[in-house]
Amino acid sequence: MDTSIRVLVANRPRLLRELVLSTLSEQAGISVVGETDNEQDVPSLVAETKPDFLLIAFDEPQRRPALCDLLLREFPALRIIAVAPNINVGIYYWASFEIHSVRLGGNVFGGRYSSLEPESCRERRGYSLKAAVVHGRGACSPRSGE
Repeated sequence: MDTSIRVLVANRPRLLRELVLSTLSEQAGISVVGETDNEQDVPSLVAETKPDFLLIAFDEPQRRPALCDLLLREFPALRIIAVAPNINVGIYYWASFEIHSVRLGGNVFGGRYSSLEPESCRERRGYSLKAAVVHGRGACSPRSGE
């Protein structure tokens, strides 16, 4: 059984992609499962290669790339590292699921209750995207934003 971390590299700048690929190939326990310079190929490559991590480049750190939303809805176990090499910033994206509970009012067993799901729970149900910003050489834990 292969226990290496599976990485898909999808960076537009060729030089950056080659540097990342070279660095990753020297790391024990990391397996590069694919590469592309075309963002439109990424969803099908993620489905095909099933990486643990996706490494992408992005230009605007103040806005989450739309590709992250698309991929994390479809592949919630995927972890995405987006790097902006021009400004030395990296952002780590992951999906998390929230579990909520609410005490039922009235007599549930008698078929009478006041509310199964208050408005506040409906608004928060489902998954949410988490992001942690990494400046310079910092590191981040997946738990840091939760």
